[in-house]
Amino acid sequence: MDEAGPAPLVCPCGRSFQQDNAYSSHRRSCKKSNKRTRELLEKSKEVYARKKLRLQQLRDANGPGPSGPTAQSQMAEQDVDAPLAHRRPQRLNRLLPARYRDELPVAAPSLPPVLPPPPPCPDLNTADPVATARQKRTLRTPRNLFGVVRQFFIDKIPAHDPDECVTIEELSSSATPSANPNPLPDPAKSLYPYPNKSSFNLGNWFWNGVQKSKRSFAELVKVISDPEFKPDDIAHTKWNEIDNILGNNLNDHHEDNWMDEDAGWKTSKVKISVPFHKRQATPGPCDYTAETDFHHRSLVDVLKERISDPHTGAHFHMEPYELRWKPNENHPEERLHGEIYTSPEFLEAHRLVQEAPGEPGCDLQRVVAALMFWSDGTHLTSFGVQRLWPLYMYLGNESKYRRCKPTCNLCSHVAYFQYLPDQFKDFANPRVGGKGPKPALFAHCRREFFHAQWGILLDDDFIEAYKHGIVIMCFDGIHRRFYPRILTYSADYPEKVLIALIKNMAACPCPRCLILLKRIGNLGMALDRRQRSQLLRKDDVHRKTAITSARRLIYEKNYAVDSKTLEGLLQPQSLVPTVNAFSDRLGPHGFNFFLMLVIDLMHEFELGVWKNLFIHLLRILAAKDPQLINELDYRYRQMPSFGKDTIRKFVANTSELKKLAARNFEDLLQCAIPVFDGLLPEPHNSAILKLLFTAAHWHGLAKLRLHSDSTLLIIDDITTSLGEVLHHFKDVICPAYNTKELPRETKARKRRKAHKAGAARSQATPTTALLKSYNLETYKNHSIGDTVDTIRRLGTTESYCSRVGELQHRTSKSGYLRTDRKLFERQLTKIERRVTRLRRIRHRLGIKPSRLSDDDRATSSSAHHHIGKSESLHMHIGTFIREHTGDPAVQDFVPKLKDHLLPRVQVLWGQMSNTEHPSTAMDASVEHLESTAIPETSHIFFKNDRLYRHNIMRVNYTTYDVRRKQDTINPRTSHRDVMVLSDSQDAGDHPYLYARVIGIFHVNVTYTGSRTMQVDYAPRRMEVLWVRWYELDPKATAGSWLSSRLDQLRFPPMDQPYSFGFLDPADVIRACHVMPKFRLGRRHEDGKGLSPCASDSKDWSAYFVDRFVDRDMLMRFHWGLAVGHVYTHRSKCDNPSISWPHNHRRTSASEATHDESHTRPGHEDMAEVVQPQAQDISNEGSDSEGSDVVPEEPDLASSEDEEEEGGGTMQDQGDSDDEEEVGLEDMYGYIDSEGDVDSGMD
Repeated sequence: MDEAGPAPLVCPCGRSFQQDNAYSSHRRSCKKSNKRTRELLEKSKEVYARKKLRLQQLRDANGPGPSGPTAQSQMAEQDVDAPLAHRRPQRLNRLLPARYRDELPVAAPSLPPVLPPPPPCPDLNTADPVATARQKRTLRTPRNLFGVVRQFFIDKIPAHDPDECVTIEELSSSATPSANPNPLPDPAKSLYPYPNKSSFNLGNWFWNGVQKSKRSFAELVKVISDPEFKPDDIAHTKWNEIDNILGNNLNDHHEDNWMDEDAGWKTSKVKISVPFHKRQATPGPCDYTAETDFHHRSLVDVLKERISDPHTGAHFHMEPYELRWKPNENHPEERLHGEIYTSPEFLEAHRLVQEAPGEPGCDLQRVVAALMFWSDGTHLTSFGVQRLWPLYMYLGNESKYRRCKPTCNLCSHVAYFQYLPDQFKDFANPRVGGKGPKPALFAHCRREFFHAQWGILLDDDFIEAYKHGIVIMCFDGIHRRFYPRILTYSADYPEKVLIALIKNMAACPCPRCLILLKRIGNLGMALDRRQRSQLLRKDDVHRKTAITSARRLIYEKNYAVDSKTLEGLLQPQSLVPTVNAFSDRLGPHGFNFFLMLVIDLMHEFELGVWKNLFIHLLRILAAKDPQLINELDYRYRQMPSFGKDTIRKFVANTSELKKLAARNFEDLLQCAIPVFDGLLPEPHNSAILKLLFTAAHWHGLAKLRLHSDSTLLIIDDITTSLGEVLHHFKDVICPAYNTKELPRETKARKRRKAHKAGAARSQATPTTALLKSYNLETYKNHSIGDTVDTIRRLGTTESYCSRVGELQHRTSKSGYLRTDRKLFERQLTKIERRVTRLRRIRHRLGIKPSRLSDDDRATSSSAHHHIGKSESLHMHIGTFIREHTGDPAVQDFVPKLKDHLLPRVQVLWGQMSNTEHPSTAMDASVEHLESTAIPETSHIFFKNDRLYRHNIMRVNYTTYDVRRKQDTINPRTSHRDVMVLSDSQDAGDHPYLYARVIGIFHVNVTYTGSRTMQVDYAPRRMEVLWVRWYELDPKATAGSWLSSRLDQLRFPPMDQPYSFGFLDPADVIRACHVMPKFRLGRRHEDGKGLSPCASDSKDWSAYFVDRFVDRDMLMRFHWGLAVGHVYTHRSKCDNPSISWPHNHRRTSASEATHDESHTRPGHEDMAEVVQPQAQDISNEGSDSEGSDVVPEEPDLASSEDEEEEGGGTMQDQGDSDDEEEVGLEDMYGYIDSEGDVDSGMD
């Protein structure tokens, strides 16, 4: 490295100085620097306040009542505002037994506090010129109550830890916005370019809304009805001038009022060299410059703007770490996979940056900035040709839970790519002899045009930052040196081909590996696993040499771009003769651009593998009997919805596939098993149900937001099973049916042919449906096999799924509506700047988003549930019973209600021991009935004999990934089924009970119990759920992972005493999705039920429990493997329905060996890994009682089973000799070098 002089002193305003005195003098008078300092102080106060709040919540979580479901959780809400003397004694707020507790989510365990760092020294040349070797140390945090540990590989405790700022409201998807902080003292100076607050509020309302709605109208009314709003202030406001200032770049005017980092837009002309071969009219290369402008921003400027933003900087992770998990002492510690900044790829990039030689005279902290790109073309209108090709950028240092929220505004619009203009044809036509350029030349120029634009983005400033880093002052006032690293690039397959510069579906169609097309359908086979790891694409010298040689033939010897002479050079790897911008600019610095092309579940599975499978299933039904299509549509329409938008109501005919998005296909998969059940005869019916079960299981695991080593082994196993069932479907089931095109496919083919024919109508387009077969030799099917390795390398899939970019298209399309549709890309850049700068003004003023309405506002996230306080809907208990005489649901209504309430009121009144009896109604009821006489219920009285009805109940629960979510229970809708923990102590029993809520009530109870207590006739509010219990269908095959069957439920006869009952709302885990078993039909064919209260006239004979309805529900059936489900850590369950059979694990990808049992017939010659060569590319039964006849299935265990539970990959690797582990001590106890707790809480 060349010797460099002293580094210049850089002011936040951008000016640099070589002398200390000149720098100090400038800093005293620099407006931008002083303002930045004030903003940093305000932000620091906010960060410390948030940290204090989080610590308070952590203390509350470790104290009594961690999540609210105590013996009488709802009373806590009543006592908050009551005088101290009137509150119930604290000893009555008793904990639930540990196995029932739903612990509140907490952020990752915190590091011990450090002294605040000294003020940043302006002289960066304070380091010793002789660099000392850094000793690698392992720093582990205490283990939190979920068993999670953070493990750092650093020299000292980080000065900034974003996880300290996380509160429970931020971990909740249903929390209300926090209160607005106090505005800055002098807001008038922060409103530029608006002259006053009234004009700012009106302009802010205009630019932050597109479509007129009631909410937008309410916000406008709020603006103009504000007491501080003055109509005279806006009468003479120059709106056009203000909009121009907001939309222009900083160099477009001379104002110096932004005083912060601002990455404006630039325009560039794109130039490419077009090769015309020697047989054309004008042979030789010719330069072509597009007339349209390429709008883009500097990547370095965008990075500065994002990192220096005080509003988001506090959440920026400077130091990566490993997330480790040990739920109990009997479980080995394993690694968790989730965020990008905890992934091995990020840690490796961080290690290389730390071990590289530092910059001369600089001892600043070195930080990796993880760049994540999304690009995808989108149509801006339903009709017309207007389209946009945006490039979005996120930073992986931000949490994915924040990146996925558009309201956090963490997405940066970096560029709007230009398509090869239509005018290019006019340029090329005379040079090719007037016959028009061939498609091969068009394709080549499109590739050249795209990478020319990326060449502009990867400018010299970015390369300099990539090599030497860039110094940025962060939100806390500390300068750090950031090194940008591109980790992911998300795109659909056509764009992946364009980025990787390979031929579309050629000899080697995958952009990540060199597996041949004829072997791309070997998903799950041992050979396929070995080839994926051994035939990875590399940006090596062989690839570059082949492209250089091909380009020399094209540009120097005037060969055609599709000349057969080039095939020997390019075809073995399916390359194209274009220089890759990433390889050209970043390749010399060790960047392998193939690794950034990640999998995409939305395009490759939901809109790929599953969509193709679903369409072929429709073809099979149509081939068997066209009426089966009508039955399928009927069943989907009868499917109950779930959640706010988890499962949407199927309204249209599903088989027509009209305008279905990826989320619609996801819903189809999650509900497919009961819909397809019984439509085809055995054994095909059972095989298809197993296929659907395996596909739904794989899809659910692939979309988990938090994986462990154990769950990755499971999805690795399921990937093999999915490959097997797909091959069985293709090889055995599909040949049994003469499948043809669906009507929609035939019509689409006719339209395509008519479009190609144009005005030539002499050729009649065919109307006969063509034969269609199922095809597994597709890239989308092949990409499934890369899922596990990608998660291990980069974290979970939702971080880089293209759904993130698709969601951001809404912003681009809404901005397009504000343009005049002419030169709209330039106008979009101005709109982006206006919105960004207005957002900064709002941040400076402390303005937060408006609060949710009362109808949408959730209860406190720390409470277990919420039921309204209103008593307007009441009924007299006696009158209610008389009006429903003869209804089985009302039989023994009052005795059952009192039996349920008795143990709860005794706990509430303090009669039960705090140590000898549990406090939940479920456990207490059993023990009470064994020891207390029934007449004890005669001491329970209801005030005014009234029962108060409520329409909905909201239930908060902690998810598998340690977040807080909410379900809404409404007895009048399909959202009325709940699940609770069973009180059985047998580890082999099913751990859950299921119930349908038919009423939500509260009663005001007075208890005149034992004489040992002080008489207290004050009524207490107690909430109850009136439920109708489900039972596991004893005649159906038990659900389990091995049998690939869902659990089946039914309602017991109404004359049974346990058919109806009452439930404490605090015992509810969450809502569940119960799907009808359509093949058995309705329970009452005549549509006449026995109980109006239970609305049983529409009951089905049996039901399925949908374990795939969402990711949290899926993990509740993987007992003990969900980090957030603490109750599964404390008790063992061996029920096959929810316990994964560890002894049936298959070989992981890294340990795979070839086995003949996985070699399909006709592929025996593939026992060895073959380098790609150049080639030419041209049950159940139908018993009405619900019994199931299951054909005998082969054992899923194979000779490849190698490891038992707790072995293999979950063992920690030994530390190298030069590593040192450092223990920490805090309120949880001292953590020694092995990570064990010597004292305190575990």
